[in-house]
Amino acid sequence: MKTRIGVVAVCTVAFLLASAVSVFADDPVSANREALVKCLIKLAARAQEYYHKPVSEGGGGGSFATLYLAQLTSWPNNEDGSFVLVSAAATSIVLSGTGIETGFNGTNPAQAYLTVYADSVTLVLTN
Repeated sequence: MKTRIGVVAVCTVAFLLASAVSVFADDPVSANREALVKCLIKLAARAQEYYHKPVSEGGGGGSFATLYLAQLTSWPNNEDGSFVLVSAAATSIVLSGTGIETGFNGTNPAQAYLTVYADSVTLVLTN
């Protein structure tokens, strides 16, 4: 049951973020940032499933510590950008998405970081 709650929470957050960011879809940087967030949310849902799945079934058994990116996706690069697993600890992981559009500073690409916990996520948008 915990897995479903985590996935529902992530899906709810994804919908709210997508709704908030969609206002800026005419701007290529904002559109790319929105796409990054959507991809990160999908990866987060998979990570939470892994966390809640018993070790005997190929999951983390209540830990993110043994998780690696290939367990979440076989395509870490797509038309929206590239994605990496920055860090993995027992209670959380940090995922990063780097976009294809130059960010607001005019130099670096749009970037987002998502910290994933067993039942929630924290998003930080940079540039």
